[in-house]
Amino acid sequence: MWLLKLHFSISVLCMLTFIGFKSLYKQQMKDNGWIDDEKKKKKSIFAYFMFFVPIMNILFVIIMFLMIGMKKKDFDKMCDDAKKDREVSTHE
Repeated sequence: MWLLKLHFSISVLCMLTFIGFKSLYKQQMKDNGWIDDEKKKKKSIFAYFMFFVPIMNILFVIIMFLMIGMKKKDFDKMCDDAKKDREVSTHE
């Protein structure tokens, strides 16, 4: 029972952290290219249920910190470079 309480409390803490940082750094994420003003998406309550899945709750918070600190163009470039390196290493 203590493990369920621990998981629930960590999930709620991660969800509050995600919501707080998202509202606090929303403009910076727009400047970095992660959020489009043109596309307004309807928020779903089911998206917040993902915070109660183990490992995903912590992963969402880590992704939020990545979005705050890195521009989307730089991230895409880094992913393309990693794909090229992986393709080269598999062919050798």
